[in-house]
Parts: sequence; C-alpha cells; structure tokens
Amino acid sequence: MLEELDIVFKKTPYLYLRGVKPRSRFSRHRGRSNSRIEYNLPDGRRSSIYGLSDKVGVLNEKKRNRILFEFNKYLLMGFFPEKDIQKLSKLYLKPSGLSNPNLLEAVNLYYTKLNHQKWEKSKSTIPNERATLIMITRYFVEKKNLTTIREIKTEHLKDFNRDVERFKSRRTKGLISPATQKSYKKILKAFLNCISYEYELSYDLRALDLRTYFKGKLDSSVCARTIVIPETLLDLVDKCSYKTSFNYPDRKEVINFFRRTGICKQEFSCLSLENLYNFKSADDITQSIDNFNCIYIRDKDDCPTKYGLGLTVKSKNRERYIPLGQREITFIKNQIAKHSGHTIFGKTTLDGHEKYIEYRFLFPVYRNGIWQRCNCFLNGIRSLLKATNDQFELGFECDYTVHDFRNTINDSMGDKGMEASKRSYLLGHSIEVNQKNYSNYNKVQRSRAADLKEHLQRIEQKQPRLTLLKSDTVSI
Repeated sequence: MLEELDIVFKKTPYLYLRGVKPRSRFSRHRGRSNSRIEYNLPDGRRSSIYGLSDKVGVLNEKKRNRILFEFNKYLLMGFFPEKDIQKLSKLYLKPSGLSNPNLLEAVNLYYTKLNHQKWEKSKSTIPNERATLIMITRYFVEKKNLTTIREIKTEHLKDFNRDVERFKSRRTKGLISPATQKSYKKILKAFLNCISYEYELSYDLRALDLRTYFKGKLDSSVCARTIVIPETLLDLVDKCSYKTSFNYPDRKEVINFFRRTGICKQEFSCLSLENLYNFKSADDITQSIDNFNCIYIRDKDDCPTKYGLGLTVKSKNRERYIPLGQREITFIKNQIAKHSGHTIFGKTTLDGHEKYIEYRFLFPVYRNGIWQRCNCFLNGIRSLLKATNDQFELGFECDYTVHDFRNTINDSMGDKGMEASKRSYLLGHSIEVNQKNYSNYNKVQRSRAADLKEHLQRIEQKQPRLTLLKSDTVSI
C-alpha cells in the first residue's frame, strides 16, 4: 500500500529506543489540499510528509490503518524518507565504537543497558527526560563541536552551567525558568555520573551547580514557571461555535471539568465507575453510581494504563476526594448513558507486548474500531481554545497544556480567599510544594512583602515609645 504514497525510503543506522515510537497518523494540512502523515523521529522530534496522493483521502479507515502499519514497520527497521536523513545526521554521528561512543550512542546506552533498572519503573518520567537529554547533548554538538563523550571536559560543564540561563523555552519563546534550569542540570549530572562510572571518565560534576538562582542571586524559594489560562478565554468557551464529533467527549465539558476540579491528566483518563462516591459527611461516604457528588482519587491495581497494569496516584496523600458541581455530575451521567452498551478497553504493555484489556472508563474515544481509553485530550482542548480565541479576537497565545488547568484553579481559588491547606489537598500536594510550584511567582513575592509589612507593624505596636517629659526650668 505504500506504493500509493510515492515516498522514497533509504536504509539508515538510526533506530528507535524504548520510550520513543513512530506514532504515525494521517492529518489534513490547512494550507494544502492533500493529506499528510505525521510521525516521530528517533530523537523525539515530530516530522511530516506533505503532498500525498488524493486517493489517500478517500480510503476507508481499515486501509488507512494498514498504510500506517506498514509505514511504522519501515521506520522501526531503520528506513526513513530522504528529507529526514539530513535532520538525523546532525545529531546521529557515525558509530564510533563502544569504547568511545558519541553523545547520542551514550544516551541510547544510558536508557537501555546502563540505566535499565530505573527504566523499568512503571511510573518513571524517563521517556520525557530522554527527549530533554537529547536536547541538552545537542548543545555540546552545535555550540562546542564535541562528538564523543571523552571530549567533554570540566570546562565545558562550566560553560553549560553558565549558558543554560539563556536557553529558550519552546512554549513561551522566552527564557526558561530557574526551576527548569535546575532540572536540566540535574538530568545532565545523572547522565554523566552513570557514563563516567561505566567508561572510567573523570568529570568534576561540582561544575553543575544545582542551586536555584533568580536574577543572578541565590534564591531557594524560586518556584517553577506557572502558566495560568486567562479566565476571559475560559468564560467564552461555551459561546464558541465549535462542534465535537461523536467519537470524542464534549470538549467544552472536558475543559470545564479540568477547570473546576484541577484533576491530573492521567487521573482523568483513568476515571471509571469505581471512582464515583456520595459524600455526605466525613463518616458517611458511600460508593454510588446513581447518586454521586464527588470523585474518589485512589490507586487501582487492576486499571490498565499505557505503562502497565495498575494506576498509582502521584500525590502526597495517595488519595483524595474532589467535589463535583451539577454540571460535572450531568456530564458524567451523560457519558455513562452514552457508553452503556459499549465495550471499553485500555491499551497497555504487558511482558513487552501491547494488549487491550476491558475496563469501564468514563471518558473513552473511538479509535481503530474500538472504544478505548484516551491518554491525552490536549489536541482537542487546544483546538477549542484556539477556535475561541480566533472567534472573539482575544489575542491570547493558546499553547496551553492540561497541567495549566491545575495552576489556574490554584490561582483562582487563592484569589477568592481559599486556605492554602484546602487548595493543596484538592491538588494532591503538600502546602510547601503547592505554594512553590503551582503559584505565580510575582504573587508569592507580593504576598511575602505584605506579610513582612504586617509583621513590622505588629512589632512597632508592641515596642514602647520614648516620650520626652516637659518640666519647669529651675534657675539657680
């Protein structure tokens, strides 16, 4: 079937590793009449092939899936289109041997053989760290002209420690936050520590200062960069003339659900009938499908996730109750009624093979001929926010993520006077983490200044004042 696409493949030594997959799919480019195929390269970057035949647009879903299956098969065997070979050659250098591997080979070894035990952790963030580490190694290749791990010296690490403050953010196009700078140094330090032990190299890793700086000054209280979605944009989402297809939950209701509950992306995707509860008091909490008013976030051993079997909640308390409004309750009941006659599956990986396990998810999508769990609703949310922004000409940058809803609800609840302990409980954090990483830094600084001013006023009121007593003058 690939003959219909007129794509020229060439054999290359570039291979995919665990954590990165081609994930090719068909899409239609707005500025062109033909369809395109989007897919991931081995280094995590997204690539596309434009100008496909018009026949691809009229193929049924079965044939389209067959084409994507063959396309993925070619990529996994090391065959890539000609236009991608030049991109990969900038980072994928010629094999230099196991005694002195180049930077990308070292990254591949780090995530397969050298760091195998850490990779096997089901809830590890290694897949995301791998793409970040490749971006970091690109600094040494492009800026320092270094090709192998033995060429990296301590002075290069000092240069990286200094230049990381000028790294640009891919989302905001501005400089990365101090917290992001610290995470980059931490990832690089762990990588070099493992590589140096394996190849008997001597790096002075003290050159990577993991302390947090803000405007050139040491500040351990600097919070992570928080993006808050404007309330003006969210209020106009319901008025946008946007329609959702049948095989997708109502995107307006999904945005409202994230906005009102502050739930995590993975927790939302894995919600099932087991999470519905009726909360009357602290001593009267019962599971109910018909008469529920909250969702109970907890660990579920039999829930299929994309990492394996079993959901582990990433929060301080491991479990929490999130109250629901009438709109959220109606949304869930409509989803239950919509999928009452459907068999829903969850795609997971067991024993190194992908399998579909039946499970009663609340918000499935129809894909590849079955109803299954959706791991991320980001594309649907972004498209609706962008359509709202364009329709009402608001002028916002709509490059938001699902995680930004947690920053937004924490920010709005704080402005309305909710206590920090209650906000941290709803988001599943400790008070310190919630204050440091989910609060706007400027607001934190203003709050500290106000607290300091109030503290000084209290001290001034308690301190006795010296008064001069007038007395009659006596002449001698």
